[in-house]
Amino acid sequence: MITWLNHSLKIPELDGLASVIVGLLLVFVSFILARESRSLLMGEGIAPETRKKIAELAEKDFTVVKTKNILSTYQSPEEVVLMLIIDFEDDLDTEEITEAIRRIRIDIKNEFKLVHYVIIQPE
Repeated sequence: MITWLNHSLKIPELDGLASVIVGLLLVFVSFILARESRSLLMGEGIAPETRKKIAELAEKDFTVVKTKNILSTYQSPEEVVLMLIIDFEDDLDTEEITEAIRRIRIDIKNEFKLVHYVIIQPE
């Protein structure tokens, strides 16, 4: 449209104005995209409410004393990697801890569909 005005009105400066408008539009869109994707690029973790729910879910298992730490990061908008550091009961053997880890992992993946990888570190 601006090119049409340029030819109709014989004002060549309108081409420059059109270039500036397109440039400003591109800058505006890039700021929006950067703001939206910044947290994903910087390794955003899961929300605090979700962390609390995951800790409660893990602590429901009868072998767990306490969830000490939860580390998480988004690998993509639909994929989360989760690491839990869990304090288990002292009298458990390796087989019981392994079975507890399997149960907790299944419970978390069933409850939170975005969590694709669950790493559980006994403490």
